[in-house]
Amino acid sequence: MKAATPGERGALGARERILAAATDLAGREGLEALTTRRVARVAGVNVGLLHYYFESKESLIDETLGLFLDEMLATAIAPIAAATPAEPAAPIAAATPAAPATSAEDLLSAIFCGALDQAWKRPGLIFGLIGRLAAAVAKSTREGGVPGAESGGGPPLPLGPMVKIQAALFDRIRPLLVARLGENPDLVGRRAVQLFTSLFHPALFTPFPGLIFGVDLENEAERHDYVRAIVRDALEPPRLD
Repeated sequence: MKAATPGERGALGARERILAAATDLAGREGLEALTTRRVARVAGVNVGLLHYYFESKESLIDETLGLFLDEMLATAIAPIAAATPAEPAAPIAAATPAAPATSAEDLLSAIFCGALDQAWKRPGLIFGLIGRLAAAVAKSTREGGVPGAESGGGPPLPLGPMVKIQAALFDRIRPLLVARLGENPDLVGRRAVQLFTSLFHPALFTPFPGLIFGVDLENEAERHDYVRAIVRDALEPPRLD
C-alpha cells in the first residue's frame, strides 16, 4: 500500500487509513515512530478506534510489516503477469506458439528493479524488519526452535513470511533462469542465490553500497543499471572447460 495523500485518506476506510499512516511513518522514520497516538493522529482517527482494529501496538507493527512484504512481492511479480498472454477463448487451428514478447533478461530486470525500488522507498521498514528477523532468529536459537516456525501457537515469526515470499518469488523466476541455463537444478539454484544476495543485500543495507563500495544506488537510473548488470551475469551460460 503506497502512502495515501490527505485527500485519498478521506476516501479510505478507517482501518486502511491506519495502515497507510503506519506504513508512511515507519517507512520514513522506522518502527519506533509507530506510537498509537501518532498513528491515530496521522490517520485522522481517535486512539480508541485504532485499538478497535489493532489490539496492541505489536499487532499494528506486525500487520504493517506483513503488508509491506506483500506489497514488495506484488510489485516484483507484476511484470510476469503483464508479460503472460491471456489464454485464447477457443483453440485456433494450425496456430504456432508466439515468441515471448519480453526476454528473460528484461523480465528479471523489471522484477528486481521493482522490488529494490520498493525497499529503497521505505528504509525505516527495511531496518525494522532486519531487527525483527534478528530477534526472531535469536529467540528461536535460545528456545531450540526452528526460525520462522510458529511460537507457542502465536503468529509466525517474521522469518516465516520472509521465507514464503522468497520461495514465491523463486517459483516465478525459476522458469526464466531455466529458459537460459537449461534444466540444471544446481546451476539454477546457485544463480538464484546470486541474484537474491546481490540485489537484496543493498536493499537491506540501503546507505552502505555508496559509503563502502562507491556504488550510488540512491540514484534510480544507476540502481536499475546495477540490477541489469547482475541479471546479465546470472543468465550467462557456464563456460565449458
